[in-house]
Amino acid sequence: MQKEFKCILCGSKFGKVVINSIKSKEYNLPFSLYQCKKCGLIHTYPKLEAKDLKWLYSESYYGETERETFLKNRIVGKIINRISCFLLKRRVQRVSLGRCQGRILDLGCGSGRLLVLFLEKGWEVYGVDISKAACISTKKKVGKNVFCGELEDQNFPSDFFDMVILWHVIEHIPDPRKVLKEIRRILKKDGILVLALPNIESLQFKIFRKYWFPLDVPRHLYHFSPRTIKRLLELSGFDVVKLRNPRLEVLLSPFYSTLKALTAVLNIKDFKLYYCQNRKKSLRILYLVLATIFLPFLLVFFQLVLLFLPNKGETLEIYCKKKLYSIVDNDLLEKLD
Repeated sequence: MQKEFKCILCGSKFGKVVINSIKSKEYNLPFSLYQCKKCGLIHTYPKLEAKDLKWLYSESYYGETERETFLKNRIVGKIINRISCFLLKRRVQRVSLGRCQGRILDLGCGSGRLLVLFLEKGWEVYGVDISKAACISTKKKVGKNVFCGELEDQNFPSDFFDMVILWHVIEHIPDPRKVLKEIRRILKKDGILVLALPNIESLQFKIFRKYWFPLDVPRHLYHFSPRTIKRLLELSGFDVVKLRNPRLEVLLSPFYSTLKALTAVLNIKDFKLYYCQNRKKSLRILYLVLATIFLPFLLVFFQLVLLFLPNKGETLEIYCKKKLYSIVDNDLLEKLD
């Protein structure tokens, strides 16, 4: 565990506490958010080493078994599954930029749901993940081009991929500049790097603070704003072509953050949002009350925020090209809006 603060973006050793005493179920110690006084990047402190992080990504983290049981056996689960599939297909259609083929790498591929849809669209798909369980599951769905371990250890050829995706991954990586350097090497000259990540400058974070659902300490080592993620990408040899806030895909997160805050206030220890089959009756009642009263208000409120406050949405979706060498059609990227 790294106790000395040092910013990975600018190297400064001077930081200030933004939030203190964030509890973690995995570790019996509080974590804090430290902001670099020089560049503004927010770090989780103390920072876990890579060897300490791996066990946080066990099979239960991806939740495939519980998730599948829930989605098959409950009416609500089936509804959620249909909505999830619709949003996932919409994401693939948007991210593919109108292309129907190419070679794509999903770094941090998880259970492989994104790769399955790209494969169906005609792409040659590759996946990398540090979880053996996730890689085994994804291999069964998309074939042999799924590799377990770090990206740098896979020895992909230079100028190999048309697209590389890091979907809610960059905030998990201990050394993101090292990984981005390798991505730049393996990405074709006209290739696209696509990232999605939580926005620490979002209105949701300012409201919910340490109860903000996407905070996910200690798995999330860094917490980026539009300015700090742009700076990281520029230092790693990429130009940001487009930065946007997706709207439909983050509809339920404010509800989850509200639920997390209320369960903490009411001292309900068993906080399992998605697929727990044995929730206490009191928690089920809490779900129902929140869904009935608060959810419609939250959805409308945060959608209005995205309309009137640019870059204050909960998720940042970023499209990049390699500096100086890319011949990407910028007009195609502009159609994302």
